[in-house]
Amino acid sequence: MFSKFRKKKQEIDEAAIPSVVLITTAFLREKGFSIEYIFRIPGRVSDVEELLQKLSKNEEVDLSSYNIHIIASVLKSFLRNYDPPLIVYKLYKPFLKIQKKGSDKKNDQLVKLLLLLPDEHQLVLKHVFEFLAYIAQHSDKNLMTASNLATVFGPNILRLKKSNPKRDAKDFDLIRGLVQYIIENNKEIFSGLEKFRHEIKSKQKSKFKANRNLSTSDAAEIKTGRLTKSQSLNPPHSGILQPDFSEKDKEVLFKNRKLSSDGDDDV
Repeated sequence: MFSKFRKKKQEIDEAAIPSVVLITTAFLREKGFSIEYIFRIPGRVSDVEELLQKLSKNEEVDLSSYNIHIIASVLKSFLRNYDPPLIVYKLYKPFLKIQKKGSDKKNDQLVKLLLLLPDEHQLVLKHVFEFLAYIAQHSDKNLMTASNLATVFGPNILRLKKSNPKRDAKDFDLIRGLVQYIIENNKEIFSGLEKFRHEIKSKQKSKFKANRNLSTSDAAEIKTGRLTKSQSLNPPHSGILQPDFSEKDKEVLFKNRKLSSDGDDDV
């Protein structure tokens, strides 16, 4: 029963991940993990654009007929042009702040920020980082260590809308360090994220059931705002990596987490 549930959940999660990401990562896992500098050597631009266009239109494509570096470049190009980026503009500074300050609660802090991303972005990031960790495990063959992968993928995942060469150069080491850290600790970070996502959904279901059974006086109290935040926003904490949420954090988390891509990104 549990294995069927897990398989069904995986199918639902994958449905939210763009087919370009699923197809290229699956092929590269099988055929590209042992290729030296798989993400360092670029594919020919015209071939990359052609393949990306076909995959974006869900056309049937024989990937084995393409040079492996073209397929790797398609994945990089797709992530680079993700709009808004996987880590949305408004969370650029908070993510870099975690890397800059350093903390023994770094995983908890990352989970807290990841929860603020749109669901699709959370699922794509989980998939991409699991893939990058797999590639890094074979760095003795492909020479793509977690640090090298972070150098290539970091600016594609974490960027601002407006480029500023001076600022970009200053932030690069922070971006690379953060992405490398997530690659190396992806299991702990994303298991913590998954646990808390589940707890949020359980909280929402419980709240819905409770609201259906409210007495008239209880409903009136909620309507007039007399219930406190601690009564209405108090998610359970259990398992590993559960962030210590303040009342302000809870208020943010249980509001609409869809962050605009056109906010102030001039940092």
